[in-house]
Amino acid sequence: MKSLSLKKKNEKGQGLVEYALILVLVAIVVIGALTILGPAVGNVFSDINNSITGGEMTQSTCEASGGIWYPNMDNTYYCWHAPQ
Repeated sequence: MKSLSLKKKNEKGQGLVEYALILVLVAIVVIGALTILGPAVGNVFSDINNSITGGEMTQSTCEASGGIWYPNMDNTYYCWHAPQ
């Protein structure tokens, strides 16, 4: 009877490890997809923003709209507006 109880404990641990492995695999796939598709998704949002604002944001239009002009790590800039 003791060996049967010990076997059930091992199976519970095995299930937890399987869920953890699945979670790690899903995380790797998501990170890979975002790395590959990230710039394309960013371009889509930039295009939407440009169509709404009537063109690309410049430092003067950013500051005129009450925003702050910030540099990105890749020597591009973005306009930040404080939440209202």
